[in-house]
Amino acid sequence: YASATSNPAAQAAVAVRNFAAAYESGYFPLIHCGTSYGHYKQVREELIRHAELRAQVRDIMAKLGKPLVLPEEIVHYSEWLHALRYEIAAKQVRDMAGIVATVHPACHYHKVVESDAIYDPDIYGGQRTAVVTGLAQALGVEVRDYSTWFDCCGFGFRHILVQRDFP
Repeated sequence: YASATSNPAAQAAVAVRNFAAAYESGYFPLIHCGTSYGHYKQVREELIRHAELRAQVRDIMAKLGKPLVLPEEIVHYSEWLHALRYEIAAKQVRDMAGIVATVHPACHYHKVVESDAIYDPDIYGGQRTAVVTGLAQALGVEVRDYSTWFDCCGFGFRHILVQRDFP
């Protein structure tokens, strides 16, 4: 692991190994973790932009007996739920009209590759990601605003290790 963290090609190969596994099994990589989503988006972009890095990763993948696979798109699971929110709401069996909630979007979903996050002008004027809030609203939940929505929830990695009292 230590050598992989200091070698960009090895770092990229870890993500590409997962892309290859999804491809080989006939599945599309639908990412749950916001950090993995941001990382995979960055890896894909770097591999597309840099032929030398792509060649290095292709060599690593060949040693693993895996193809170099770059998905056409990386999708966070909440984007899929957002796209299907009205279909999900049509199958709803519980009334959620009395529920009031707030949404804290996954930081690495919207902060790492900000331009790829889904925004909707009808949700907070397009100033925040729409994916979870849009689904909650489609289900009848009243989503309320709060002033500290952009703050870290405390589940990040580095500051947990070096500043334990912060989270």
